Amino acid sequence: MSKKVIFQIVIVFTMITIHAQEAKTDTLNTIKDKTYKNSIRLLPLPTLFERGISLEYERLIKNNWSLNIQAFGASYNSDIYRIGSQRSGPWTNIVRIEVDSRYYLLNHKKAPQGWFVGPGIIGGYKNIDFEESNTSENRDYDSFIIGGVVKSGYQWIFKNGFTLGTASGLASIYRFSGPREASSTELLLEFSIGYSW
Repeated sequence: MSKKVIFQIVIVFTMITIHAQEAKTDTLNTIKDKTYKNSIRLLPLPTLFERGISLEYERLIKNNWSLNIQAFGASYNSDIYRIGSQRSGPWTNIVRIEVDSRYYLLNHKKAPQGWFVGPGIIGGYKNIDFEESNTSENRDYDSFIIGGVVKSGYQWIFKNGFTLGTASGLASIYRFSGPREASSTELLLEFSIGYSW
């Protein structure tokens, strides 16, 4: 757990350092009259920590407002270790979609770059399948989630379209099926890398 937190802190400080150097080097500045309307990005943190892949697509709607769609998917086997022996655990499948709007705050930057804030909605599905496992318990279930999210962040677009972004926020999630209904609040930290055109 502490390695995850340290890694996320390092990413945030790296992004702050890049932002501080942006004023000193013209290679980080975007061509002033160029407008980027589309951006596609990979979010590497879910790949590292959640055994899945997360992609997002952003489309500029107005001068300082965009629509962002993020998709996450994972499919993996959860092996169980008991007293030194490995047993095949349940197979887990997860699909999650997030749709949010981003309002860009800086007038001297053209969206989709600079500081942004915005709300969004989250929906998802999780399936736990014990059918192929060799455990004695059979607790197969499907779980659906829905929720809302508020995020703030900063996005850089370099001259060649190379794009870096970071965001943080809060998500309120309600699971309304599965073993039990539950609600939770999660702290979000995201880092994205991709291309804009």
